[in-house]
Amino acid sequence: MDYFYGQQPPRQVGYRAPTRQFKIDTLMSIVGGSEYVLVDGFECTVTRHICKGGSFIYRLQSQLFPFSMPDGSIQQIEYFKCNMCGKVIINKFTL
Repeated sequence: MDYFYGQQPPRQVGYRAPTRQFKIDTLMSIVGGSEYVLVDGFECTVTRHICKGGSFIYRLQSQLFPFSMPDGSIQQIEYFKCNMCGKVIINKFTL
């Protein structure tokens, strides 16, 4: 639809931003994690992880999950995922 100069597009009625828990549930269902942990922030793009009951140290690479918001913008959620135990470590400042 074309809008003339000075004319505004219609407002979305009932627009509600998705909650933090909805974003976490969506990320977990797409990534396929078994459990998640929220952390305050990541200092670097690589971290070390020891699985529960394991004795090996795994290096995890930081990944970004593009979450599309209802207003059309895309929010990048930063996380680490262990492929051995399925644990997902999520940066809560990117939620």
